[in-house]
Amino acid sequence: MPGNSLEVFVSSPQALKEIFTKDTKDYELPSSTFFKFVGEKSIGLLSGDRHCRERKLLMPPFHGERMRNYGEVICNITQSAARKLTVGQTFRTRELVQ
Repeated sequence: MPGNSLEVFVSSPQALKEIFTKDTKDYELPSSTFFKFVGEKSIGLLSGDRHCRERKLLMPPFHGERMRNYGEVICNITQSAARKLTVGQTFRTRELVQ
């Protein structure tokens, strides 16, 4: 990250659960650089009742069969994009993934 601050990004489900269920005084708020990446109203930065309310609204699409379907779609798109590549040839990632 720019500047002199140390930023830690967490993706482990167990670690995220621990972070989001602990008292927020155990953690410092992310830097302003972090807010630029996720937005000031990101659900990960909300707390209390507002966090719970927003999370309940967002969770249904991220359960069970829907997630398996998303995974299959992502794999199919990735395989299709990879078939367009030639070994040893440079490509622009952004153009490929868009």
